[in-house]
Amino acid sequence: MVENVRNLIKSYYEWLTKKVDVIDLEGSDWILVGTPFENFLGDLIDLYIRIEGNEIIISDRGETLSNLEFAGVEISRSKKRKEIFESILLSHGVMSDGESIFVRATERDFVKRKHQLIQAILQINDMFFLSREHITSIFKEDVRKFLEEDLKIPVAQDIILRGKSGLEFNVDFFITTREAEKMIKASNSVNKSIVATFLFAWEDVKEIRAKKKPLEAIMIINDTNRDVSEDYLNALKQKGANYILWSKRYEEVKKLIA
Repeated sequence: MVENVRNLIKSYYEWLTKKVDVIDLEGSDWILVGTPFENFLGDLIDLYIRIEGNEIIISDRGETLSNLEFAGVEISRSKKRKEIFESILLSHGVMSDGESIFVRATERDFVKRKHQLIQAILQINDMFFLSREHITSIFKEDVRKFLEEDLKIPVAQDIILRGKSGLEFNVDFFITTREAEKMIKASNSVNKSIVATFLFAWEDVKEIRAKKKPLEAIMIINDTNRDVSEDYLNALKQKGANYILWSKRYEEVKKLIA
């Protein structure tokens, strides 16, 4: 039995070796080293190696972050993504200059450092498949950045408003303009329950808040990778609430500042 397992492991190592291509890139001091591991796009991950004195630099030459950005996962624009990214780098002893992900190695620890880099790249690729909870949190952070940094709008975040029923509701963002107050929900996805809950909260709260200024409701919906049903958008409009599709956010700025 043990011998069978040893043979399986030997076969695995032989398979790994066959999958490693080494290509001298013409006109460059980098050498391309292929791997048998796939990124989130299904393409094989390539590494690049360069000798600098007694050091060996192993890098992805920016391919990982470039692929993620192309797929809409912009790490540099989100505090939450940055935290996850930096945690992965730290846990694997890997570095990044903001574009490339790389390690510095010697001949003695080359195999270990190359393995650490591959593990980090695979985990960073997994950011494309983050859990719904993480994705929701990241979208909320993107909305905050859009409001505060792009539009320079002062916002209150994660505040509690009490309705006429006595119930309390958590509001993602709250904006006060000269003409009105605006309660804003950042919704990474939308369904019947999400729309109904948002409208109920607004109806319950606005009667109390209206004594000061009219209270408007705006749902900012992430439509980046999915279509949003017209039924949900019509439901919001019929009740007098506004919505902003994330892909058209710069065209809908008036809804936020008026």
